[in-house]
Amino acid sequence: MPFTIASIYANRKTTYVLDGFMSSRRRSKACLLIGVAAETVEELWLAVSLSRGVEGLFAHHIDKLSHLPPSMGQSITLGQSSGFKEEEKAAVSGLRYIPFHIEPPSKDSKLDLFFFTITIHCYGMSTSMPPTTQRSRKDNVAQKANYSPPWANTSIIGVAGSSGSGKTSLALAIVASLNLPWVVILSMDSFYKPLSPEQSRAAFRNEFDFDAPTAIDFDVLVDKLRDIKAGKRTEVPIYSFSKHAREEETSVIYSPHVLILEGIFALHDPRILELLDLKVFAEADADLCLSRRLLRDMKYRGRDIEGCIKQWFTFVKPNFLRYVQPQREVSDIIVPRGIENKVAISMVSDSIKKTLHDKSTQHQLELARLGLLAETSMMEGEAKALIKQTPQIMGMNTLLMDPTTDREDFIFYFDRVASLLVERATEHSTFEATQILTPQRNRYMGLSPTGSISAIVILRGGSALETGLKRVIPDCRTGRILIQTTINTTEPELHYLKLPPKLQEESLVLLLDAQMSSGGAALMAVKVLVDHGVREDKIVFVSYLAGKKGLGRLMSVFSGIRVVVGRIVDDEEERWVEAKYLGC
Repeated sequence: MPFTIASIYANRKTTYVLDGFMSSRRRSKACLLIGVAAETVEELWLAVSLSRGVEGLFAHHIDKLSHLPPSMGQSITLGQSSGFKEEEKAAVSGLRYIPFHIEPPSKDSKLDLFFFTITIHCYGMSTSMPPTTQRSRKDNVAQKANYSPPWANTSIIGVAGSSGSGKTSLALAIVASLNLPWVVILSMDSFYKPLSPEQSRAAFRNEFDFDAPTAIDFDVLVDKLRDIKAGKRTEVPIYSFSKHAREEETSVIYSPHVLILEGIFALHDPRILELLDLKVFAEADADLCLSRRLLRDMKYRGRDIEGCIKQWFTFVKPNFLRYVQPQREVSDIIVPRGIENKVAISMVSDSIKKTLHDKSTQHQLELARLGLLAETSMMEGEAKALIKQTPQIMGMNTLLMDPTTDREDFIFYFDRVASLLVERATEHSTFEATQILTPQRNRYMGLSPTGSISAIVILRGGSALETGLKRVIPDCRTGRILIQTTINTTEPELHYLKLPPKLQEESLVLLLDAQMSSGGAALMAVKVLVDHGVREDKIVFVSYLAGKKGLGRLMSVFSGIRVVVGRIVDDEEERWVEAKYLGC
């Protein structure tokens, strides 16, 4: 698991409880570095227990560790220990450190996830906090809480081969075999360099070499692949073969879990090879490649047969022997016969599925970690998010929570509450001073908004808040995000995204959802907005119901956003608001 530091400031009879988790499937060690800020420690011991289905107590006690050495202190080891790097030892200056490792007690365990609790008892002399470690709880939480969406570190598959070898058909067959909505095919044809007027005239005479590496803008391609790999929103150029030029419009790639890069030079550039998770070479007979190229260029690219044959023997075939065929040596899988080779397609699909499964497991661990960190910011988040509980609000909450309230009354009172929530959210808008003339020709110094407000509805629960939204902001621009939670893993998945243009220029962006439980969908939705250029301080998450853990999880990761909720519940409740409001 990620390296974690806990700083213990020794006072008399002080007890600290820390929680963590580890994956038994990866067999990775859980590491914790404890620093004690005291000149002398009279007594210190730790109890470590594993829970989540593990019977008994797996604990290790050490009593009376006096006079810790000035460098590292004494080593407490559960399982097998390994050394720490010097920069890890000095991560928090001014402290003395006790490192230890934890491993699951049984290698044969069938559990995927273990939770452990560390109880630290520290009896010592009262001491002040070192100046170098004086941080607020909020700063510590902000340092540790970092959400990585499931599409971060996108798996990129490179498919190379001769022109007409069936690369595109092979990529489509892999996508069909995966049967997932998060797989995108990116053609290298989009990255041909813009042509000069002289080169353009040569291209229309079929005398320009499009099959040489110099025709591809590898610098732009590598930059785009790095952005996609990092999970960023990426604009990809569109190339027109009929015009031999790039179109003004661009296509947007965002949140793919798998990207298939196909092109004759997909395995040519060393920078691209470093980004690829799997390298595939499509192999086909030269005569078959020529016949496919003739059909494709004449049908889809507006060329004649004489020009196609001229290009083949002048450029395509010589460049294949010089540049394309050597890529065969660096490939992981060579696929002869293209889409007819079902075994090879199955091998590629199985490899991708395994990678996606590992990423899904890692994402679940990430959400679990954020759930533990959220506990440190729950109280602060509640105070900031909850609207004032006036008698009117409490009365309407009573009617909404009453199961005997009929659906017509429920919709009426919910729309009233939604209007109040949206009104409270708009108070976070920014204004500037302005002067106007009243009908009586008097000067009045007032305020005017610095920009407009847009709203993003998290489907389908956020639809219940739209009536209240339109009552407060009738001309509000809206977008849609569909995030569904899988039944087996409770992992949120992004299925649909439609945002208003130039959303990052709005003065305020409201994110609407009727109910937030664990906070997984809210985290993903906010991450989507941030990736599209919306600053955190412009985002207001609006919800009628919010669970304490989900609220703390959201605000610990995105500390800059504002949250407005009508009611905070102690435990995670099943989603019920949209079902009663929408009637289905």
